[in-house]
Amino acid sequence: MGCLFKYRMSSTNPLKGQLRQFYKQQRLALGAELRHHLSRQICQNLRSSAIFAHSDRIFAYFAIQGEPDLTTLWQAFPHKVWVFPRCQGQELVWHPLTIDRLAQDTYQGKYGLPMPRPQLPQVPLAEADLVLVPALALDKMGFRLGYGGGFYDRCLAKHPVPTIGITYSQFVVDRLPRDGWDIPLGGICTDRGLDSFCPLP
Repeated sequence: MGCLFKYRMSSTNPLKGQLRQFYKQQRLALGAELRHHLSRQICQNLRSSAIFAHSDRIFAYFAIQGEPDLTTLWQAFPHKVWVFPRCQGQELVWHPLTIDRLAQDTYQGKYGLPMPRPQLPQVPLAEADLVLVPALALDKMGFRLGYGGGFYDRCLAKHPVPTIGITYSQFVVDRLPRDGWDIPLGGICTDRGLDSFCPLP
């Protein structure tokens, strides 16, 4: 991700809080059936891409609160190494999960997120071939609106790995408000396709 910004602290833009509430409401308003359809299209767009085809170790996420659901993607490619995040303090740590053991190897963690069990092996983020990053919204320069915890920004600031932001096409805008620590992603994937901003290997 060649356009990675250096992590630094800055004052939080109050507009972000308003936008988070707006996009959460709009995302839920899509309805479960449409979100399911759009999620399957996102998965199809990812699996058709060169970056996905060339990636063996993929860092993904479990969908909550109407996020695009990537379940069909990792079910279709069980031979790839799928790695998922766990909140540890203010940081994310990452654990590989075997798809047929998700129920046994995960628990309900912070913020209601399914998380890998702490005793599982960890994988450093620096070893990721590709990181799929959930977003409430994305702008056309690759900047992301998340939930405000800063977990992904702290993580990605330390490790310049290939990233793709994941959201529905309705939530891609010209420009989002930014704080000094915000990290632009290498590309975005929606139900309409995949676009890259920084060179993706």
